[in-house]
Amino acid sequence: MSANKNATAPAIADEIFIKAKPERVFKALTEGKELAKWWPQAAESEPKAGGKLTLTWFNGSKCETKFETFEPGKEVSYKFYTEHLAFTLTEKGEGTDLKIVHRCGPDAAIHVAQCWGFLKANLKSVIEFGNDLR
Repeated sequence: MSANKNATAPAIADEIFIKAKPERVFKALTEGKELAKWWPQAAESEPKAGGKLTLTWFNGSKCETKFETFEPGKEVSYKFYTEHLAFTLTEKGEGTDLKIVHRCGPDAAIHVAQCWGFLKANLKSVIEFGNDLR
């Protein structure tokens, strides 16, 4: 993860196993059309190091950021508003162990933990079964 002001912020870390190769999971985390299948209403991305990422939420607001770490099939990270998100992918058998680390302020920790509980389940559902649970 690249250094930033949130490097020492509290980290909400979670993991999930997804029955898909790391390359498939990485696409779901970095390509606009794929992101919109499980998280924001819409997304635009330039999937590359330093590439722009714009997430558009269901209320019309947007988060505009840039990919910091970008190692296809292995790791991707970016600022998320004033916070930081990092995803690490490890191939395991016929699937991928996905680790999510969301660095945020202590006042946001409970909200972040609750959100990622659902989001990681929805990501798994979309990739493995094609079902969006939203």
